[in-house]
Amino acid sequence: MCVRRNTEDFKDRYSIDHNTEDRYFTIDANTGTIKTAKVFDREETPWYNITVAASEIDSPGLLSHVPVEIKILDVNDNPPELARDYDVIVCENAKPNQ
Repeated sequence: MCVRRNTEDFKDRYSIDHNTEDRYFTIDANTGTIKTAKVFDREETPWYNITVAASEIDSPGLLSHVPVEIKILDVNDNPPELARDYDVIVCENAKPNQ
């Protein structure tokens, strides 16, 4: 994700407000590219909300804060679990879908 402007006339500086975030992400101060800093578990926390601050290098008093919502996508990292044990019998000459 990049929050950089598409012009070379302005030089911006980006940061993450760490009062709203527990250092799960880092941001490139020059480009605004947000990267992960930790391993995530979607079952534990499916969304993160951070605040990105942007300011002009030549005018640091011009400061904007933007809320950013980050959705963690699910990866099949846990084996399936059945509610109880099952005994299954299959004949050796069984055909598919039998």
